[in-house]
Amino acid sequence: MQGFQVLAAEVADYSKRVFDDGMRAWEQLLGVKSFDQAIKIHSDYAKTAYEKHIAELSKLGEMYAGMARNAFTSVESRG
Repeated sequence: MQGFQVLAAEVADYSKRVFDDGMRAWEQLLGVKSFDQAIKIHSDYAKTAYEKHIAELSKLGEMYAGMARNAFTSVESRG
């Protein structure tokens, strides 16, 4: 059960980081002086958001795999 709590905490933390990153990008967009500057801010945000998302998916995958290994080890040790 602890594995699910750790996983839920990680997802909640990631969600907060995503929201904060989006708000920072939005604040930057509110202060743009040109269309080119807006495109640059949006492109930078999209690129980093994608990279962070892929990294988080990898981290969550490793967490799921660890939980599965632990469950298998637990079941195996009983039998």
